[in-house]
Amino acid sequence: MLAALAAGPAVLVAGHGEQAGIPQWIRGNAGLWSDGIISDSEFVSSMQYLVGAGVLEIPITEARATGGPITDAERAQSFVVHFSQGPFDEKVSIYSYSLYSQISRTTQDQSLDYTKRLEYVPSFTLHSLISADKQPVYVVAERYLDHHHDIADFFVDVEIMSGDGRVLQTWEYEKCSIVDYLVYTNTDKTKYNFSGADQMEIRDRMMVSCSDQRLNIE
Repeated sequence: MLAALAAGPAVLVAGHGEQAGIPQWIRGNAGLWSDGIISDSEFVSSMQYLVGAGVLEIPITEARATGGPITDAERAQSFVVHFSQGPFDEKVSIYSYSLYSQISRTTQDQSLDYTKRLEYVPSFTLHSLISADKQPVYVVAERYLDHHHDIADFFVDVEIMSGDGRVLQTWEYEKCSIVDYLVYTNTDKTKYNFSGADQMEIRDRMMVSCSDQRLNIE
């Protein structure tokens, strides 16, 4: 209650003294409190009585945002995924992934079994409709599925883009490999459709595990 009183000065509704409805015992309590005869809690109780009776009003200050609502141009609308190094002869940029999800935290604990360790090393999934622009990624995924152990690790940068084309965040992943890739058909109309059309969709999901991740804000 003391903190609430400090938020703004108490305001008398009308008049002064007894005409404003302030009991004599309240004024007496104020003097006793200032002399240290009664405690803070006892004096606050008397103030609560005045507030509850409507004799005193405590002004409430409202804090409002001055910048207005966030527009589509300012908020995150899409992302771009860049693959480089390792099995990628040149940098590959994909603009058509529909979902990007981080699924882990970073740890160096190698004592865990593979399944548990995957939950902690930097990992993420990418979901999308199968499309021709991802062909270079499919070629690399095929090599991992065929257990080609000579594949060098690659790097991934995920740029979170605003509606007006600005990069809001970049997630940088180092020494990555594909640990899972599958193709599936979505016929559930209650789920978000990547194409925006009311139809069956042939999708893929790729899980990538890396040795390190970091967030870069430019």
